Amino acid sequence: MNNRFFREQIRVRGILGHRDHWLVWSFHARERMRQDKITEADVRHVLTNGQVTWLEVKVDEIIHVEGRDTSGRKMRIVTAVRDAAFTLKVLTVIPFWKGSRQ
Repeated sequence: MNNRFFREQIRVRGILGHRDHWLVWSFHARERMRQDKITEADVRHVLTNGQVTWLEVKVDEIIHVEGRDTSGRKMRIVTAVRDAAFTLKVLTVIPFWKGSRQ
């Protein structure tokens, strides 16, 4: 695994582990979750146990985390990270079981 990705993975877990953290959900993410029957627990599980596979710096840092949910389904969670506010904004949820990447 790329060292930068590993550091970002530790950072995401640190934000989630902070007692004052916030997990913010975009409308798009909520819609995808509803359509594919993905729960908040599934998303938290992937963010906590998955691996960072992509990093992009814009206004916020955009981080892709891939892993399996609580039922073993593989998915990618795309988040925007705001360290100062201990906030992860879930931008979208991409289930791999609906496509070719499972």
